[in-house]
Amino acid sequence: MVDEIGVDGVLTTALEGGKDALVPILRDEELDFAFWRPSLTLRRDRLGVLEPVTRGASRLPSGPGLLLVPGRAFDTAGRRLGRGQGFYDRVLARLPADIVTVGVGYSEQIIAKVPTALHDRPVAALATDQHFEWCSA
Repeated sequence: MVDEIGVDGVLTTALEGGKDALVPILRDEELDFAFWRPSLTLRRDRLGVLEPVTRGASRLPSGPGLLLVPGRAFDTAGRRLGRGQGFYDRVLARLPADIVTVGVGYSEQIIAKVPTALHDRPVAALATDQHFEWCSA
């Protein structure tokens, strides 16, 4: 989204390293994922998230791999505050164990403690514009 940190460089580096890069697509109130390439045409979906115009094959990420997870706020225990619709929490609950989850955002989005609900799922690490750290939980 327009207020989230850009991750195009990470996606490009993954492709250059021979890895697949996937981007989220909202389908029937659930997140799905499609393969990404720098030449892919994107448009904003109904929530303002960039997604591929030509969706092609989609799937839940499978490992081993890395899933970048956006959020409004994070804490060092890996708790994250999303946008309130649970899209990423549902994905995180279904991921294979060999997918490493990394919350991505700006350093000012790291706060002392993020409030959580039973359905909330933590991330394993945090990557901001200024640092990377493994979460303590």
